[in-house]
Amino acid sequence: MGIGSYSTTPGSNTTVPDGGSGINIAEGCAPANLNNALRQIMADIAVIKDLVNVTASAAELNLLDGVTASTAELNILDGVTASAAELNLMDGFTGIDTTATDVTTKFPNSRAVVRGRGFTYAADQATTSGTAFDFGSIPSWVTEIIIHFDGVSLSGSDSLGVQIGPGGTPVTTGYNTVGTLIGASTVDSEESTSSFRIRLGSASNIARGFMLLSRFPGTDTWQASHVIRLGTTSLSVGAGAVSLVATLDIVRITRSGSNTFDAGSVVVGWR
Repeated sequence: MGIGSYSTTPGSNTTVPDGGSGINIAEGCAPANLNNALRQIMADIAVIKDLVNVTASAAELNLLDGVTASTAELNILDGVTASAAELNLMDGFTGIDTTATDVTTKFPNSRAVVRGRGFTYAADQATTSGTAFDFGSIPSWVTEIIIHFDGVSLSGSDSLGVQIGPGGTPVTTGYNTVGTLIGASTVDSEESTSSFRIRLGSASNIARGFMLLSRFPGTDTWQASHVIRLGTTSLSVGAGAVSLVATLDIVRITRSGSNTFDAGSVVVGWR
C-alpha cells in the first residue's frame, strides 16, 4: 500500500493506507483519525526519503510501496515509458553518492542514466602504448556512441581506425568511409573498407576531438562522423557507414598499419 495507492483525484482519497483496512478520512470521520492519518502520511514520506541510500535491486526498488519497478508505472522521469530494462536502474546498482556532482560518480556501480539525458561512459583508457583498445559490453538499446580522443598520437604516419561489431568481435570489413587531413596548404584523403579512418599524417600530429556514431533507425547500420584537431593549422575530418549482421556491443580503437600508440587517452560513451 502506501503512497503508491494514493489517487491524483483529491475526492477519491477517502482513506490513508496503513497496512490494514486504512484510516478513514472521509467527510464526518472521527477527529482522531486526522491525527493518525497525518502520522501515516509522514511515515510514507520518510520511506521515500530513505530511498536515497537504498541498496537497490529490481525486487527492492518498489519506490512507492506498491509500484513494482518492472512495470510501466515507473514513469518518474518526465514522460519516459519506464521498465527496469529501459531505465537501466538495476544494472549493478549499489547506492548513491549524494556528495558527487557528476552522474558517473553519483551512481558508481550503475548505468543509471536515462536515454536521451546524457552519455554513460566506460572507464577511459591510456593510449601511451599498445596497438588496440576495446570497449565492450555496450547495451543493446544504444543508438548513439561518442569516442573522445585526448592527446592521442601514433609512432608513425598511420591513421587511427575505429571498428565496431556484434558478439564481442569488431568487424574488419564492409566499411564505406573516408578520412581527410586538412592542413595549412594541403588536403590528404584516405578511403577504407576496414575501419572508420581518422587521418593523422605524421607522428607529430596529436588527436584532440571526438567521433560520433549513430545507428540508422530500425537497422544495425551505423554511420560515423568526426572532427579532430591535430595541430595549430590542421584538422582531421571524415564520415562513413557500416552495416552489422547483429546488434553492436563493442568498439575498438586501433590503427591502419603497424604503428604503436605513444600518447594520450581515449574514452567511449553511449546513450
